[in-house]
Amino acid sequence: MSHKPTFKKLSLLLLVGLIFTPLSSLYASPDSYAEDLVIDAPWRTTRDYLPVLFFTPDFEKNSARKIEALKLFNYDPFSTQQNVIFVDSRIKEADRFECDIEFIGPEGVIRSDLSKTEEVKSFWHYIARVPVSCIGFGEQLGKPGEHYLRGEIDWSYGVNVLNSNVTNKDYQVLRVIVTPDGFAKFSQVDHHFDVHVHTIAEQTSWNGITNPDAAKKAFGGPLAMLMESAYALGMVDIQLNNGNWSDYKNKIITTDHNAFFSGNPYESGAEPGYGPTKDTDGEEEEFRWYRDHLGVLGGEEVTIQGANGKPVEEMDIDVDWSRLGTPDGVTVVNQKHIVGVGSHLLSYGAPHFEGPWHGGQFFIAGGALGIHNNISITHAISHMGSSNGFGYASHPESSFLGWSRDYYDKAIGLHPFNDGSAQSPILQKNQNEFVFKGLQIWNEHDDMKSRDSGNIEDSETHRFDPYTQRDSGQVF
Repeated sequence: MSHKPTFKKLSLLLLVGLIFTPLSSLYASPDSYAEDLVIDAPWRTTRDYLPVLFFTPDFEKNSARKIEALKLFNYDPFSTQQNVIFVDSRIKEADRFECDIEFIGPEGVIRSDLSKTEEVKSFWHYIARVPVSCIGFGEQLGKPGEHYLRGEIDWSYGVNVLNSNVTNKDYQVLRVIVTPDGFAKFSQVDHHFDVHVHTIAEQTSWNGITNPDAAKKAFGGPLAMLMESAYALGMVDIQLNNGNWSDYKNKIITTDHNAFFSGNPYESGAEPGYGPTKDTDGEEEEFRWYRDHLGVLGGEEVTIQGANGKPVEEMDIDVDWSRLGTPDGVTVVNQKHIVGVGSHLLSYGAPHFEGPWHGGQFFIAGGALGIHNNISITHAISHMGSSNGFGYASHPESSFLGWSRDYYDKAIGLHPFNDGSAQSPILQKNQNEFVFKGLQIWNEHDDMKSRDSGNIEDSETHRFDPYTQRDSGQVF
């Protein structure tokens, strides 16, 4: 549904491209006792609108929780003043639409605004297509340059039998750069990919020590937002329209962790409650949806057995936490805690890998937990090659999930891991290509984020350059 302005209509200004947050940054808090509510947008658009995501990946802790309004403002981070772009409220009298806003639902279909009776549960989302002409504070409205948007989600919950409500507000400030420039190309046939992307397939429950083989929740972005962002960024020229998912075949990459497509005992979640995969089994059937609609580029990030290149039986439980950092939720006891979390391999075009989130048996306070991970590096390379698949080392310099020389030797096929024949497991089935293609150089790009004050902190200014000031384990 498209909304016309309800107040004075804005004059049409120059339509140009934009810039926003990368595809791979569409995520909720990895694990939070608070609500997981996401407001996000791509860091760039070459189109005449910007897609802005409102997403509730973890919301239905009890039936009294309710989304009251979704809001978007042009924002001045220095004065903290803001001007309404739209207010979409359950109370229709409170609605404000200063622009012609189009909303897209999880199935990739145009939808209406928030209704009074609409049920919002975990994984609910919609996307607002905001015209470029509506973006910019004051005299900068619709002009090229740097802009900021502030998104807000008002939600409430009942606190007693008298139905008294407490209203809360979650918000996010997004940096926007308006530019007509697209990605550089050497040739018109060149195509840009984000090769390491996590999606809404990454949802699960975490049962702690009673189920150590189930992944901790790590929500990725909705599929509709993935397609909208790729279009806005100029990575594809296909706009999401009435669920045309197969039009993106071999044009967009996904690499969700293989544990999220695995069955018991490796994964204890289910399919997402919204979107085109909501009717799958949340396991290999969900993986097949990605492969059928996105082609060989509907891949996985596979957890290899061991850790930092060492097999489980050779791992030392005396962990140097000063180098590795303490995992969330872990209390160090005598410097002996979790190891064996596994190293990661990006896999494309290969069959699904069934396995746990970790590298096999791991240790907590000196005690061993976890079932065995049967995916050795040699098995993974051979498994990918059997279907002409290929892969890359994922964040190989990470101190906690990195690659050792031993892994490289086996993946490349150095002696004695390669017999030199045309049937060597390091080659694809067609014998024309190596399975292992190389390694991932950059793993993160965080844009500037507001703090509790609503302002951008000075410490965030380095993020204008996405390839510097990164964690040493993520860039080299």
